[in-house]
Amino acid sequence: MSHKIIYSKFTSILAIACAATTPIFGAPDIASSTTPKVLSEWLDLHESMVEDAKARADEIQIVLLGDSITRRWTAGSGRALREERYDPYGCLNLGISADRIEHVIWRLEDGVLDPVSPKMVMLMIGTNNLHANSAEEIAYGVWKIVDILRTEHPDTRVLVQGIFPRSKPAGSMEKIQAINEYLSQLDDGEMVRYTYFGDKFLKQDGSLNTTWFTDGLHPEKPEAFQIWADSVQPFVDAWLTAAPVQMPPPAAPVATPGKLKVVTPQARKDWEYKVQRFVAQTERSKGYLLFLGDTTLSRLNTIKDGLYDSEYQKYDPVFGAIWGNRTENILWQIEQVPQDNIAPKLIVIQMQENLVSGGGTTPEQVAEGVKAIVDELAKRYPDTRFLLESTLPLRNGKATSYMIEYNQRLQSIAEAMPQADYLDLVEVFQDRPANEIPVFSRPTKEAYQAWVEAQRPFIQAVFEGQLTAMPIRLN
Repeated sequence: MSHKIIYSKFTSILAIACAATTPIFGAPDIASSTTPKVLSEWLDLHESMVEDAKARADEIQIVLLGDSITRRWTAGSGRALREERYDPYGCLNLGISADRIEHVIWRLEDGVLDPVSPKMVMLMIGTNNLHANSAEEIAYGVWKIVDILRTEHPDTRVLVQGIFPRSKPAGSMEKIQAINEYLSQLDDGEMVRYTYFGDKFLKQDGSLNTTWFTDGLHPEKPEAFQIWADSVQPFVDAWLTAAPVQMPPPAAPVATPGKLKVVTPQARKDWEYKVQRFVAQTERSKGYLLFLGDTTLSRLNTIKDGLYDSEYQKYDPVFGAIWGNRTENILWQIEQVPQDNIAPKLIVIQMQENLVSGGGTTPEQVAEGVKAIVDELAKRYPDTRFLLESTLPLRNGKATSYMIEYNQRLQSIAEAMPQADYLDLVEVFQDRPANEIPVFSRPTKEAYQAWVEAQRPFIQAVFEGQLTAMPIRLN
């Protein structure tokens, strides 16, 4: 593959997840999640969880989030107790075996919790990162998960559970203790609490009780889950009835790990799976309306209450906005689609990943990338019209200098093309409440509604045949 599409390592995924506030970081290869299992079984399980969250969105009050240890509440000795303690309140178990911190971040960014508004999330993650990451990196990663949860679900409380003890490899207990000391600093006394009860699984000599943890890592006996459930029950009892308190996400317990180096962010191989799904869409739909974009636009069709379907299904659309997309990813993406699969009348393009995820790209280069996308599509579909959309503003309703420059260049591209138009989203949101875009790449449902309404006049004009030879200007 010649398009520089490489699996992102742990710390670069962390940086992509917080790209609005920090630069992109990378580290040496620390994982092997490019195996077929991760690309098939793992993604299948994730997608089933996404569908479960959508189907039961209104009833889910408790979310369990983690790795194989958490998974055992569903596929292990904790199942009966989970059904007794948590299922009556609506419980969603998002534990996946072998998950590391970067997997959980990816799943959250992919929108697994977007449809739901839980009262509490019980989080335990990090044990699978012990062999390859420092205590500081792991603590930073757990904080990033908490930051995402508290930012995207401000009414949801988060219970950070200290990493369980384990018997191997040697030195694990000391490292776990150091990590848990960092994690305890996330406790704000209200919306984020820290708890640790791992010492209840130890023998008197301080070693792990192998009666309950038969493989030295996982709780295997119902008695272990009874201890676990009893330890967190006070939080469950209090939080299911407590009103939320408006508080900001906690500060990171450690600085961004200093040994990391700046790298060009690339797509995970999971991105290839999403491209395959996109191509499959083009085989089922005429794609009279085609959306192309990155993380921000990708959330449009996951909004609760079906905003995307109600607004666009009548146009037989194809949705090609994918998490993490850069202009080079989109070029590769559209090359995978046989030309006669779709017959777009209108192509909507909104990009900002290159501008927020580093990699040394300038506004001019990003605009050139979008122009290359438009040129390629115009060659394929010469009768198609384009709607080129600016970046979103920051939370204060304004744009940075590089965003302004990019938007100006994008507008110039549209003005030079008879079949293109430009939508200024900064202008759309300048007089709207700042909290509609609390984080740059994560608009609220209300923001997406305003975005859809701003698109509507142009889309209607295209499909109702009201456009003249000269494009309509919306701004």
